Amino acid sequence: MAGRQAGGSPSYFVRAMWWLALILAGMAAFLATGPAYEASIAWAWSYTAEHYGHGLARLIVFLWGPIVAALVFLSTLAGLITGFMVLGFTLGNRL
Repeated sequence: MAGRQAGGSPSYFVRAMWWLALILAGMAAFLATGPAYEASIAWAWSYTAEHYGHGLARLIVFLWGPIVAALVFLSTLAGLITGFMVLGFTLGNRL
C-alpha cells in the first residue's frame, strides 16, 4: 500500500502531512470561528426560536460556538487532506 512502510505503519512523510493538515486546520478554526460565529448566531437564534421555541433558542447560544468551531475545523481538515492526496497523486503520476 502506498505511503506505508513494510511493517504496516504510515511513512514519515504521510505522518508529517497528517500533522501539517491538523495544525493548519487548527489555525483556520482559531482564525475563522469567531467571524463565522458572529455572522451566523443571529440567524441560528431566530431560526431556532421561530421553529422550536425560545427555550431551545437560549440553548443554541451556548451550543452554536462549538458547532461552528467543529464545522470549520473538520471541513478545513477534509479539504487539506483531499488536496494533499490529489497533489500526491499528481506528482506521483508525473515522476
